[in-house]
Formats: sequence, C-alpha cells, structure tokens
Amino acid sequence: MKRLAWCLILAFITILVLPACGNDDGAHYYSYKGVTYKGQGTLETMVNVAIQNQEELLYVGTVKIIDDKPTIWKALEAINQQDDLALKIEKNEQGQIQKVNKEENNQESSWLLLVNNVPLEGEQNLEDIEVFDEGVTLIYQANEKSLQKP
Repeated sequence: MKRLAWCLILAFITILVLPACGNDDGAHYYSYKGVTYKGQGTLETMVNVAIQNQEELLYVGTVKIIDDKPTIWKALEAINQQDDLALKIEKNEQGQIQKVNKEENNQESSWLLLVNNVPLEGEQNLEDIEVFDEGVTLIYQANEKSLQKP
C-alpha cells in the first residue's frame, strides 16, 4: 500500500513539473519557409498574395519581403523567381502588370490589381506602391466594354 501511495505521489509531482520544462516565455517559435524577397535593408514585411485568372487560382500564399522599401512588385518578383510555382509575371514599361503566364492585357480582358480588396485607381507603377503587411490580389477579368452587347 505504501508503494502505491509513493507511486501516485511521484506521478503527481511529475505531472506538475513537466510543463515547466518548456521555454521561459511560453512563445512558440517557427521558421518561415515560404517565398522570400531579399533586398536592401532589414525591415521584414509579410504580404498575402492571391493571383487568379478566369478559370483557376494560380497562387495564394504569403510573401516575406526583407527590404526597407517593400513594394508590390518585390512581392510579385519573389513569386516570379520560384521555379516550382511555374508563374511568369510580366510588367510593361510603365510598371503595370501586362501578362501572367499566357493571359495578357487586351481589348477583352485585363489584370486588375487590388490592395486589401480595394482596386487601385489609375495607372500606377508597381515599383512605387509600398505595402506593409497587406493583402495583394491580381485578378484577370473581362473588361467592361467587352461585356456590353452591341
């Protein structure tokens, strides 16, 4: 009977002591293994990116930008450089999306860029648009003129 009592006390103490064996601050640390852009500086920005054509979702994920001036183009360029993703994103001379894979801006369809689900107004150079922990969406959609019936 004494042996059973000592075993129960020992088991109880073990249960109380085991949680104290973790790290001191209780935080869980992990290593980011996703798409990363390494540029100039040390500022780390996480950008959620989604790219969708008219038929399917081409990419959805988080891009880590290590650069003192994180821009939309740097996030897209990081995706471009991932051979296993098989995505080819091209911009025109003005810095706007021109083509993703085979889908190119034309009279019938074009790429629409949204930041935090808000379409960007006017024609802006993607290298100038800074992002800080925001969501970026590229959608290939039919132009309004092509939807109008004659």
